[in-house]
Amino acid sequence: MQSEDLSRDWRQRHVTAVASLYLGFFGFDRFYRHHIGWGIIKLFTFGGFFVWWAIDAAYYAYQAGKLESAASSAAWRRPHIVMLISWLYGYLGMDRFYQQQVGWGILKLLTFGGFFIWWLIDAIYYTTRAGRT
Repeated sequence: MQSEDLSRDWRQRHVTAVASLYLGFFGFDRFYRHHIGWGIIKLFTFGGFFVWWAIDAAYYAYQAGKLESAASSAAWRRPHIVMLISWLYGYLGMDRFYQQQVGWGILKLLTFGGFFIWWLIDAIYYTTRAGRT
């Protein structure tokens, strides 16, 4: 039974993280979490002028990664998920938030992935790391 609970929690956190990354500026992540009032506010402010969206996306990526590192049975998925996050949203530091590296994530977010150089280096690194698993 615990395996089913962990699987459901894993799925829910990852769906929330993906919803926040792709549709968070429309409040979809808040609607998914049943926070209708906050979702409506986020919808009409375009994710709080994209600031609220970035904060929520970082938070949900952090939460999803936290659960992922605790689930040893899902360890084979982690490098592949980090690779995808890095290529898609690494310039915003989401790959670092997913790995609980908050300080590096904030730095990457503020510099747009080190002016896209750091983002490219990380994306290539995580791709080669995922290819080894």
